[in-house]
Amino acid sequence: MWLIFTLQYLYQQITYNHLDCYGDNSQISLSRDEFKFVIDLEVVNEACAVFPNSIGANLTVSSALIPDTLQLAAYNFDFLKTTRLEFQIPTHDSLGNPIDLDAYDEEFYALLEIFSYTEITRVELTVFDDVRSDLENCFSSLQIQLDTNNFKLAVTPTKACKQQITLKSGATDTTYISQTVIKLGTFSFDIDVTQFVSKYIAGIPFDFQIFPTNEEMMAILADTNLKANLQLFSQQGQTQVQLNYKIDNFDHIQVAEFTYGQVFVYNDNTHDNTKGFRVSFNYENINDILAGLGSIQYSEIQYRLTGRIKDSVYQSSRFYPAPFNESKIDIDFRCTYGSATEQLLCAKMYHDDFWAIEDPPVYTLDILFLDDNRVLQYMLKTHLTSVYDCWVTTRYRLLKNELVFELAYDNEQCDDILMGDIGKLYSNNESGINLLMTKETGIDRQIMKWSCSEYKQICELALTGVEFIYKFEYEDFIYQISVSVFKKEIGNSVIGVAIGVGVVWCVVCLVMSVIQMFGVVRKMKYAKEKKQKKT
Repeated sequence: MWLIFTLQYLYQQITYNHLDCYGDNSQISLSRDEFKFVIDLEVVNEACAVFPNSIGANLTVSSALIPDTLQLAAYNFDFLKTTRLEFQIPTHDSLGNPIDLDAYDEEFYALLEIFSYTEITRVELTVFDDVRSDLENCFSSLQIQLDTNNFKLAVTPTKACKQQITLKSGATDTTYISQTVIKLGTFSFDIDVTQFVSKYIAGIPFDFQIFPTNEEMMAILADTNLKANLQLFSQQGQTQVQLNYKIDNFDHIQVAEFTYGQVFVYNDNTHDNTKGFRVSFNYENINDILAGLGSIQYSEIQYRLTGRIKDSVYQSSRFYPAPFNESKIDIDFRCTYGSATEQLLCAKMYHDDFWAIEDPPVYTLDILFLDDNRVLQYMLKTHLTSVYDCWVTTRYRLLKNELVFELAYDNEQCDDILMGDIGKLYSNNESGINLLMTKETGIDRQIMKWSCSEYKQICELALTGVEFIYKFEYEDFIYQISVSVFKKEIGNSVIGVAIGVGVVWCVVCLVMSVIQMFGVVRKMKYAKEKKQKKT
């Protein structure tokens, strides 16, 4: 500042006044967002190219809102090349009064003086551009394109912020973009600021491809509430301002959506009150899925259930070896799986007042195809419809000639639910959930009977204590009833067969034993008679 006042005093004594250095097309712009004046100069007289590199400049405006003369010093000035000067507007004038640019709307006139120790020129500026750039509209489109091992940021600029999104071109530049960052989920990735700003100024769509680590990419793809922001760090004098642009547009390149999925939230009272989730889904677009898997090398398949309620997220996974089995359309996730923390989160996802809460949990299912190093190669995803368990204390009894399901119905919210005309019975064991049969159902929701003479296989499975799952459809929802063993009673036809075979075998063994005993007695009698003859 001392240099500016010294130069002002000296040029009044011995300076040479240059006329007509700049043309009438020179203009001044008021950038309200950045609190500064930007002056673009039209060079018209090369004879004025006698100014040294170090100059001072004064800007006086006609508005009473800015009563003080604005000043700057430049040390790399080139008359022929320096066509822009920027004057920062203070937030308060010399008397301490705040400067409110929003109140400025009067006709504009300004006087610019450029001077050195021996030279001076003056420019009257009457062409005024009121730059009211909305920094929220610097982009017409921002999109994140997710792949299995990378993602791409696609940008379409609007050119509206070309005066704000600039690079530092010299030591005297006080306003420029110093850093560009893409924040995706919980991770932040730097983008080359020079490339970004240069492409923005060019005004054409561009993109940046970013390669996170495998762990980062897996976490990003696992985030069911993924959020993204583009962050521009703008240096404005001694202050750094962070500009945030929310990205809502996501595209999954290697992630296929399959068409239907439902999560059944159950409370199994016959398994130590176990809470859990059973996911059922289908692949109406199975041909598209198989085509996508055609060129993929994978060795393991991960079925991952994610539940989100407010700020809590629960995830549970089941792993199966390749190849992909398109008939596997039911996966069980019990709250006894995983770590202690996962089990607590699982129980939190399960709500006894599930129907009453305002924001019920949101569930998604991902099917991930992994290679030998568990690097993601392909992914299927669907959002799940939630269905609550209306039946409690379900169990079955094995009687003389039939299998009986006893179902305790105890949920007022499900009073209007009726069993459909057709139901499907499944078995659930270590091999998975397997369809046994399709059966017509009645309207009784407390008792279901299965004849063992007609359904011998089912009764045989009941002997092993297997868990049964009965499904039926009602108003586009599929309801499920988990039924576990309660009591086996002797006299069942299946058990009778086993007992009959056992009795026959016992009789055979008894007869053989009697025959052997008679043989031994005869031998002993013969030996005794032989001994008496010798004596």
